[in-house]
Amino acid sequence: MSLSRCRKASIRVLIAACWLVAMAWLVRYEAFPGWFAHSLAGYRGMLTGGAVILDSWMKISFRDVPMGYSHTRVDSNERDPAGVYVVENRTVLQLNLMGQPHTLTVASEAALDALYHLQRFKFTMSSQLYTARVDGRRTGRTRFWVRMWTGGQTQQFLVEIPDDVIVYSPLIEMSLGRMKPGQDLRVRTFDPVMLTPADVVIRALNWEMLPTAEGEVEALMLTMEMHRTQVRAWVDRDGRMLRQETPFGWVMEACEPEDALGFLDIPDVAAPDLLRALSVPVEGKISDPRACRRMVVRLAGTALADEPFPVDRQRVVHADDQYVELDISAATVPAEAWPVGVAPPRMRRWLESTAFVQAEHPDIVRRAKAIIGDAADGVEAARAIYEWVHRNVKKKAAVSLPSAVDVLKQLEGDCNEHTYLFVALARAVGIPAQIRVGLVYLDGAFYYHAWPAVFVGEWWEMDPTLGQESVDATHIALLEGELAAQLQLAGMIGRARATIVAEEY
Repeated sequence: MSLSRCRKASIRVLIAACWLVAMAWLVRYEAFPGWFAHSLAGYRGMLTGGAVILDSWMKISFRDVPMGYSHTRVDSNERDPAGVYVVENRTVLQLNLMGQPHTLTVASEAALDALYHLQRFKFTMSSQLYTARVDGRRTGRTRFWVRMWTGGQTQQFLVEIPDDVIVYSPLIEMSLGRMKPGQDLRVRTFDPVMLTPADVVIRALNWEMLPTAEGEVEALMLTMEMHRTQVRAWVDRDGRMLRQETPFGWVMEACEPEDALGFLDIPDVAAPDLLRALSVPVEGKISDPRACRRMVVRLAGTALADEPFPVDRQRVVHADDQYVELDISAATVPAEAWPVGVAPPRMRRWLESTAFVQAEHPDIVRRAKAIIGDAADGVEAARAIYEWVHRNVKKKAAVSLPSAVDVLKQLEGDCNEHTYLFVALARAVGIPAQIRVGLVYLDGAFYYHAWPAVFVGEWWEMDPTLGQESVDATHIALLEGELAAQLQLAGMIGRARATIVAEEY
């Protein structure tokens, strides 16, 4: 397998960790306001004082090279009782992944009534291969029907969203401008894709003079921390966001529209390769990673060091505030396996369908049954699913929200597309399956990666993306779960370092 195909395996986990965390503050701010020196009562706390009309542009760059823009509009429409105020954002990113340009477009909208109560919201994320859309509409006092559309399939959820929620709000900047050095603001975020909460802590540090295109401006410097990732931001006294910086090199700056679109004039090859730039640098070398049977590695700069993910083939040698040392073995084929569809009750959670792992979808069930045929046990069935996914899913860079049903239709994607489809197929025939995320060694660095594990009497880790029936020892498992869990990896990006202590073949 070529190196370029292997590198593509890490794209989806990187985007999940990097984009969803960064955009939550750099773009979207989906928030439940919490407490502060004074309380924020949702949109009402921000919009009191009359109608607000806003048209804001920010350019996005990576290592000083323009890569996209974010455009936010707030408008007023008295003729629409459910949309008196409408907040819209459109973000476009031009990404260089392995020398190939990939465009990611994200659009969000929130409509409020005259009392600033959220009435409906929309979220769309689209790329060349996949599109996901989420629509929410109020149906009761605090209840919303949420529809999630992925590749022609629609799922519905009933979600409780209190009146103080801000599903999309750059308007929170207006409150940030009122903060004083030493004050904190705690925000409870709500993500319309994962439908899960997360805490964000904003701290006002100090006033300083910030260089801008218009000259030096007095700005309040803030830190915003979410999922163990800290973003620095500067707002002026009117609450206008001037600049934001992430620890992994993405920067947003307020600008005029023509400046925001300047990235369109940049040749694709001029932008840094996002995957290579954000990989984990390594001291030492693995001479033949796919054949590596044992590896001892030290990981520094990761917030996960105090909670190493429990995997039978991984043993924690040492862990402190500086680094964690792991002794990792390659996975092996289980010697014995339970019959297909036999699993203890404790495995029930890894048999369930989810919004993006649709194990009960008729197309998934039919395909899974056809793949395993009359397989005698879990090992044989898992092997058949692994071989089918590896052979049939085209290895292609994909910037998307993964969906097993989508992948089954398109049969294209990187590591997350392979993994989500594999896990859905396994669960569809009664084999407990997990999504494991972490790092894999390629070309002198560790890249963010995802692969499946199945329980057939014991856990067995496989990698249909890289073509490994049993993963090699350079697969470092850090987390288990879908996007909500993968966001924890964002705290590592730009900070993690690895040292190879030993390797065996």
